[in-house]
Amino acid sequence: MNAKIKTMVFGSLIAGSLLMAAGPAVGHDYRGWSERDRRWSRRAELRSDYRELARARHKLEYDRARHAPRWIIAQDLARIRQIENEIRADRRALNRY
Repeated sequence: MNAKIKTMVFGSLIAGSLLMAAGPAVGHDYRGWSERDRRWSRRAELRSDYRELARARHKLEYDRARHAPRWIIAQDLARIRQIENEIRADRRALNRY
Protein backbone atom coordinates (compact mmCIF):
# COMPACT_ATOMS: atom_id res chain seq x y z
CA MET A 1 0.00 0.00 0.00
CA ASN A 2 2.82 2.37 0.89
CA ALA A 3 4.55 1.67 -2.42
CA LYS A 4 1.38 2.53 -4.36
CA ILE A 5 1.04 5.88 -2.57
CA LYS A 6 4.72 6.69 -3.21
CA THR A 7 4.30 5.78 -6.88
CA MET A 8 1.20 7.98 -7.16
CA VAL A 9 2.88 10.95 -5.45
CA PHE A 10 6.08 10.76 -7.48
CA GLY A 11 4.12 10.13 -10.67
CA SER A 12 1.97 13.18 -10.09
CA LEU A 13 5.06 15.29 -9.30
CA ILE A 14 6.74 14.20 -12.52
CA ALA A 15 3.57 14.74 -14.58
CA GLY A 16 3.07 18.17 -13.01
CA SER A 17 6.63 19.23 -13.72
CA LEU A 18 6.33 18.06 -17.32
CA LEU A 19 3.11 20.01 -17.76
CA MET A 20 4.66 23.12 -16.20
CA ALA A 21 7.66 22.85 -18.53
CA ALA A 22 5.42 22.49 -21.58
CA GLY A 23 3.17 25.40 -20.57
CA PRO A 24 5.19 28.22 -22.18
CA ALA A 25 5.55 26.23 -25.40
CA VAL A 26 1.80 25.79 -25.64
CA GLY A 27 1.03 29.33 -24.46
CA HIS A 28 -0.07 32.21 -26.65
CA ASP A 29 2.56 34.03 -28.64
CA TYR A 30 2.10 37.69 -27.75
CA ARG A 31 3.75 38.94 -30.93
CA GLY A 32 0.59 37.93 -32.76
CA TRP A 33 -1.51 39.91 -30.32
CA SER A 34 0.03 43.18 -31.31
CA GLU A 35 -0.58 42.42 -34.99
CA ARG A 36 -4.20 41.55 -34.28
CA ASP A 37 -4.53 44.62 -32.11
CA ARG A 38 -3.24 46.82 -34.93
CA ARG A 39 -5.74 45.23 -37.28
CA TRP A 40 -8.61 46.12 -34.91
CA SER A 41 -7.34 49.67 -34.55
CA ARG A 42 -7.18 49.97 -38.35
CA ARG A 43 -10.77 48.80 -38.60
CA ALA A 44 -11.82 51.35 -36.00
CA GLU A 45 -9.91 54.01 -37.89
CA LEU A 46 -11.69 52.99 -41.09
CA ARG A 47 -15.10 53.24 -39.41
CA SER A 48 -14.29 56.70 -38.07
CA ASP A 49 -13.14 57.74 -41.55
CA TYR A 50 -16.48 56.63 -43.01
CA ARG A 51 -18.32 58.65 -40.35
CA GLU A 52 -16.15 61.65 -41.12
CA LEU A 53 -16.84 61.20 -44.85
CA ALA A 54 -20.59 61.18 -44.19
CA ARG A 55 -20.26 64.39 -42.16
CA ALA A 56 -18.21 66.06 -44.89
CA ARG A 57 -20.77 65.09 -47.56
CA HIS A 58 -23.57 66.38 -45.37
CA LYS A 59 -21.71 69.68 -44.93
CA LEU A 60 -21.22 69.93 -48.70
CA GLU A 61 -24.95 69.42 -49.29
CA TYR A 62 -25.73 71.97 -46.59
CA ASP A 63 -23.39 74.53 -48.16
CA ARG A 64 -24.84 73.91 -51.63
CA ALA A 65 -28.38 74.30 -50.33
CA ARG A 66 -27.43 77.60 -48.67
CA HIS A 67 -25.68 78.86 -51.83
CA ALA A 68 -22.27 79.13 -50.17
CA PRO A 69 -19.39 80.75 -52.07
CA ARG A 70 -17.44 78.62 -54.51
CA TRP A 71 -14.32 78.60 -52.38
CA ILE A 72 -16.21 77.00 -49.46
CA ILE A 73 -17.68 74.35 -51.76
CA ALA A 74 -14.18 73.77 -53.18
CA GLN A 75 -12.88 73.29 -49.61
CA ASP A 76 -15.67 70.80 -48.91
CA LEU A 77 -14.88 68.86 -52.09
CA ALA A 78 -11.16 68.85 -51.26
CA ARG A 79 -11.91 67.54 -47.78
CA ILE A 80 -14.08 64.76 -49.23
CA ARG A 81 -11.30 63.77 -51.64
CA GLN A 82 -8.80 63.77 -48.77
CA ILE A 83 -10.99 61.51 -46.64
CA GLU A 84 -11.57 59.15 -49.57
CA ASN A 85 -7.79 58.91 -50.08
CA GLU A 86 -7.34 58.14 -46.37
CA ILE A 87 -9.98 55.41 -46.63
CA ARG A 88 -8.20 53.88 -49.64
CA ALA A 89 -4.89 53.92 -47.78
CA ASP A 90 -6.47 52.37 -44.68
CA ARG A 91 -8.10 49.62 -46.75
CA ARG A 92 -4.80 48.84 -48.46
CA ALA A 93 -3.09 48.64 -45.07
CA LEU A 94 -5.88 46.44 -43.68
CA ASN A 95 -5.70 44.04 -46.63
CA ARG A 96 -1.93 43.84 -46.42
CA TYR A 97 -2.14 41.78 -43.21
